[in-house]
Amino acid sequence: MKEHLPPHKAKEPEDWLSMFKIEVTSSASDLYNNGNQQIEVTVTAEPVRGETITDAQLRSITLYTKEPNGSYRPISPSPTTEGSWAQQTERDPRFDYYDPGAQDGPEASTDVRRPKAELYRTFYVSSRASSGSTLTVSAGIDYSPTIRYHSDVAPYQSTVVLTARNSRVYDSPEQFTLVPNIEEVTPDRYFVTYRLQPIGAGVAFAVVNVSPNGMIRWQRNEPGNTFATIVGWVEVGTTKIRYEESITRELGASAVALLRRDVGAASANSLILFMQADNRFPYHYDTAVNYQGPLRVSGADKQGHLIRIAIRFKGDSRNELDTSIVFDADNQ
Repeated sequence: MKEHLPPHKAKEPEDWLSMFKIEVTSSASDLYNNGNQQIEVTVTAEPVRGETITDAQLRSITLYTKEPNGSYRPISPSPTTEGSWAQQTERDPRFDYYDPGAQDGPEASTDVRRPKAELYRTFYVSSRASSGSTLTVSAGIDYSPTIRYHSDVAPYQSTVVLTARNSRVYDSPEQFTLVPNIEEVTPDRYFVTYRLQPIGAGVAFAVVNVSPNGMIRWQRNEPGNTFATIVGWVEVGTTKIRYEESITRELGASAVALLRRDVGAASANSLILFMQADNRFPYHYDTAVNYQGPLRVSGADKQGHLIRIAIRFKGDSRNELDTSIVFDADNQ
């Protein structure tokens, strides 16, 4: 089918393209509706003998859906609203493709099936549509500034049907493990490394943010007290410990020099929380009031499932951490 924008002399599509095909080239035509996970879709075009496809024509290829009135609408470049689908030209390497063969939820999949033809474009589709929603996708290519051909009609009749599946949200303590490892204990100081991990086969952090960057609790909230426990965190896949600057600024240079800066070994799947207690952290009233926690952990796993959990000092203790639901008050 040729779409005129406005009238222009055109040839029939089969007189220009011997093939105009769209196909799913990642592991499945399903994806989780979290706006993170993607499906790889590849559009292949081949000219008939004696014809050519210019670079500009190849770059013009994009993905479309068909409206009830028969008109074509290009898929948006970002899924900004619920119910929407989006196309990008770059893959987000933080997230794996959906794997329909997984038993306990999708396992990591990076499989793709690329065409042998040289003239193709690859797109990555994400979604925030309701679970079970489908989207029929075709491709369009501009023959000229005024004529566009679509893949869903004769002679090509090529479309793909994509399906959105319900995404999980990790947001309750029962969905996480928080495992401590005590590294050193003396009467004056100790170090404890905690690993926060969502529960599930193959579940791993893909992206994470912690706000604020740390917290602190003194043994007693009174001037002159120097016994305190400070908590920082380590980005997944790295070893450097991050601390909240508003805390370290008030502790002073001599106390900051006591802080450990590196955990030594990175974690590929877990978020590391590092707790250090010492008797040389001078008490500061505003810091004690404003930075006792909680830490709000947000992010996503490799399937794009959302993560939202709080890390607090357990009860009145300054020696143990615990997980809790992120209450609205925590965000104020």
